[in-house]
Amino acid sequence: MTDPAYYDIQPEKIPQVDFDGGNAKIISGSFQGIKGPGKPHTGMLYHNIYLKPDALFEIKIENGWNVFFYFYEGSVKLDQIIHKGRLVVFDQSGDLIVNAGSDGAQFIVVAGKPINEPVARGGPFVMNTRDEILKAFDDYQRGILDKPIKVH
Repeated sequence: MTDPAYYDIQPEKIPQVDFDGGNAKIISGSFQGIKGPGKPHTGMLYHNIYLKPDALFEIKIENGWNVFFYFYEGSVKLDQIIHKGRLVVFDQSGDLIVNAGSDGAQFIVVAGKPINEPVARGGPFVMNTRDEILKAFDDYQRGILDKPIKVH
């Protein structure tokens, strides 16, 4: 039941961390002491990673957080070769290590603290219970949801 909000992050406001073998754009969370401008409601990180051919990338993930990488260019070597267009969900925490393929790699890293809440959905609404979904429909029909969204 959090008030809706939208955080517009202009590209020039996203810090970039250069490291041996590539760079990381820090959209949310921290990497090598640099914090991104994103303002999530829960603990999370979202980084855009560029790796040169055959480069190594290592990132520490908080214990217990969910993690996925989405590869949109090039390839990486994990326990197998992963090519662009693939999403990899990691079942671990701690340090994650990725080796870029011979064509380099570009991917996003998204990780976050699980909120472990039930999920109920109906139409455009996602809430925790069926009763909350019904209340959201009622609020919408009565025009209560028409209040402005905070833009930052």
